[in-house]
Amino acid sequence: MARPLGSDGELFRGLRVLALDGTLLAVPDSTVNNDAFGKSGSQRSPMGYPQARVVAVAECSSHAVLDAVISGFKESECIVSDALDAHVGKGTLLLADRGLWGLARWHRLREQGTHLLWRIERRKARRVQDVLPDGSYLARIEANKHSKATGTVKAPLALVRVIEYRVDGQVGIVRLITSLTDHEKYPAAELAVLYARRWRSSWSSTKSRPTNAADQSSDRRHPTGCGKRSTRT
Repeated sequence: MARPLGSDGELFRGLRVLALDGTLLAVPDSTVNNDAFGKSGSQRSPMGYPQARVVAVAECSSHAVLDAVISGFKESECIVSDALDAHVGKGTLLLADRGLWGLARWHRLREQGTHLLWRIERRKARRVQDVLPDGSYLARIEANKHSKATGTVKAPLALVRVIEYRVDGQVGIVRLITSLTDHEKYPAAELAVLYARRWRSSWSSTKSRPTNAADQSSDRRHPTGCGKRSTRT
């Protein structure tokens, strides 16, 4: 019965915008719940109520939850989210926070035809390939170094588009990567707005200030602007 409820007028340039997100919910303090979900603290000194980890896929415009997985407190969001692929695919743009990042997951979702807009740590995607006219840039991202140490199969590198912006009143730069590499069809400033306002139905206004996309003087005011990255190889 769970299905997208947003109208066609709420699509972003023809794409239905979904978000993958996780949270912790306190549940009643019973033996069954404690065994199933666990508590924070140590095994000898558990604290508070049992907590269930919930990871869900939701439609941003309507806030309709399309699917969810519930697991124990100690389970990683990354592990839990692997089960949530049924509602993504062609015609969708999936937004996710940096805690859910995984290169293998990126490739799997892209193989399904899903477009992605993902917040990511600054140390990722640092190998600049090309700087685009709107200030975003193409970069290569590779699997981390533990893949060899743990014996897991190393995911192939991915070419992604990087967008950086600053939100007024907040310290630091928000760094996004996306599979939407066409900067003319999907301008960096619009994608920054989309991510910043992902739980609102309108993508048309924002208080976010792109450091490298819609601000031609970004290098002067924000030293991390993309223009200074163009010399890196």
